[in-house]
Amino acid sequence: MRQDTSKYQYKQLEIYKELLELKHIKTKTLLVNIINVVFAGIIIYFLYELQLGINEILGVMFMFVILIGSNILLYAYSEDLYNNLKFAMYVNTIGEYVIAITLILMFKTPSIFTALFLAYAITAIYQDYKVMLVSNWSLFITGFLLVVGFSEIFSIPGITNIQNFFIVVFLSIFVVLLTISSYILIKRKTFFYNHLAQSRESEVRN
Repeated sequence: MRQDTSKYQYKQLEIYKELLELKHIKTKTLLVNIINVVFAGIIIYFLYELQLGINEILGVMFMFVILIGSNILLYAYSEDLYNNLKFAMYVNTIGEYVIAITLILMFKTPSIFTALFLAYAITAIYQDYKVMLVSNWSLFITGFLLVVGFSEIFSIPGITNIQNFFIVVFLSIFVVLLTISSYILIKRKTFFYNHLAQSRESEVRN
């Protein structure tokens, strides 16, 4: 009787896909943390030059240390590196937005609102479905709550409160467009992984 190898072939396919994805996640995790270190240095420098209180500077430093330190610990624990780095993606995503919100509430100026988009840009490096959903929802909900709860940050003399409505509409359209573009990019990446894995399976089978 011929042995049923379909399960084995599928398992090999999944293992190869996981190894391939692990290689890319390691690279992306390293890149994200390098960016975090650079941004941490720039932000701390500007906070010092603006002569903010020592408590504010230490608070921001502490958040970056926790974020980068947790990534180092998860990366160093190689027992289950794939799932550790997957978890690190969510830690980074949430951490980036927490730091962005802290900076916005600290300065309370319209220009610092761009910190949210910097947080999104950093987390977009991962090109992961779940990270995309967490990041997009975080961007929209955080932006919406800031516009509604701290409308004075975006107030412009001589303009009515309808400006806040336009900000929310623009933010909604922006997040929808980001979601669509991210979905297309991630779909292409997934297709690439599947194609490589199937090619590898064909080589092994032949």
